[in-house]
Amino acid sequence: MKFTYPNSMLILCFLTPILGCIHNTATPAASSNEKQTIGTRPKIEYYVDTNADGLFEKIEPEPEPVPFQGQDEFRITLSRNFKYPASAREQGIAGFVVLDILVDELGFVKDVAVKKSLTPECDEVVKTAFITATANGYATLTWDSTFVEYRMDYPFGFYLQ
Repeated sequence: MKFTYPNSMLILCFLTPILGCIHNTATPAASSNEKQTIGTRPKIEYYVDTNADGLFEKIEPEPEPVPFQGQDEFRITLSRNFKYPASAREQGIAGFVVLDILVDELGFVKDVAVKKSLTPECDEVVKTAFITATANGYATLTWDSTFVEYRMDYPFGFYLQ
């Protein structure tokens, strides 16, 4: 195939959306009738210090801990306190912020840190909304018949719509 200007533009049109989805970086804002694809939401991961040595190991608890007020009320409170930062929306920024949350053996949220950042503004919005939504705490986690402190990686998506 001979590379001419029209052929080059056609190839560029096909590659641009593919290359734009590889990284969670700023991309041009999608039109109002076009939803931006940022991939599937990562699952929540849980970790406990099984040996009391300060090292948290990944586990799959059954059942998974939920906020004390229940998932539905948690989601309502979280969304009420979430506002997509205007500057991020204008720049077409979409992706995931992953919070690293420490919950003590009584279910109180002790620390919320950003494990995977999107932008400082997006990070702060998610962190504040999560802290507000979990003011009542999280369910306790039992491991080897003992209530334990645990960590969880909680992903929160920013979708342009």
